[in-house]
Amino acid sequence: MQKFGDHAAHEAGDVINSLVVKLGLKKLVGRESKFCEALAKVQQISPCEVPVLICGETGTGKELFARAIHYLSPRSSKPFIPINCAAIPAELFENELFGHVKGAFTGATVRQEGIIQAAAGGTLFLDEIDSIPLIMQAKLLRFLEEKEFKPLGLNRIAKADVRIVSAARNDLRKKAQEGAFRDDLFYRLNVVSLLLPPLRERAGDIPLLAEHFLQKYSAQLFKPVTGFDPGVLSVLTQYNWPGNIRELENAIYHAVAVCHSSTIQVHDLNLPHLHTTESKPPAQSFKEAKAGVIATFERQFITRLLIEHGGNISRAARAAHKHRRAFGELVKKYRIDPQALLPSASS
Repeated sequence: MQKFGDHAAHEAGDVINSLVVKLGLKKLVGRESKFCEALAKVQQISPCEVPVLICGETGTGKELFARAIHYLSPRSSKPFIPINCAAIPAELFENELFGHVKGAFTGATVRQEGIIQAAAGGTLFLDEIDSIPLIMQAKLLRFLEEKEFKPLGLNRIAKADVRIVSAARNDLRKKAQEGAFRDDLFYRLNVVSLLLPPLRERAGDIPLLAEHFLQKYSAQLFKPVTGFDPGVLSVLTQYNWPGNIRELENAIYHAVAVCHSSTIQVHDLNLPHLHTTESKPPAQSFKEAKAGVIATFERQFITRLLIEHGGNISRAARAAHKHRRAFGELVKKYRIDPQALLPSASS
């Protein structure tokens, strides 16, 4: 795979900004190369009418990426319907997917539209598709090939124009090789694949994500928590995050809720490794602690000025009594996106 250089990274940043502003997908936060590569691929494949299989561990944002694919496609004005296949009992799957007509079975007193019909013209996101019963896999395969399905109790074939985006947290290819998933269905779903990196492989994005969730939950909980104690970001970046972004979000949510000061402290975090002596981060030197405090202040000060001046770097630099170039270097140093701070970029 082609590695991202400075030019490609800049283009990927433009992709992020356009997605955030256009769609209000505020969780699309990151600058690490693997994350940017995934976003660039989203922009590339969204206009194509092909099935997409999104792979990644739990909590990596598979539904968010599926929404981005939908809203950047020609189907954006039509429904986007997400379904967790693992949450549907096997005996009800066919009815949920295809629906039924009145009198199809005992208790079917009215016609019920299935998920596929409800998504007509739009996108159906099938999460945890590896949980679909084998008997239903054949019927889903027919729909993918012919765009045809048969509601329970109906003697004729119905049609629906639906784009399928699916996701699996297990290795679907391996399951197909083992006979636990139909290989022909796998190939139909896997026309284009999108692999989302786990958070441990994009550790450089952890401070950005932590700041994003801090702003979200301090506003939601009406708490004046404005930053992190220097040791907190060290702890967050050293943790392995088996639950990925979802676990990080919950950790910041908890920390904001229990925090009693203007900055989150290490003791506000509720992470498993903090309760074992061997996993505690090393003590910081005076120099490291001072640098951390200064970095926190500079990032918060610059962010506030950019918000006050509508993301305009020149006006914010004048207000700070700094040359624009020096101020711009600080913006770049702390990876602050002025456009993402505009009111139009929020949802």
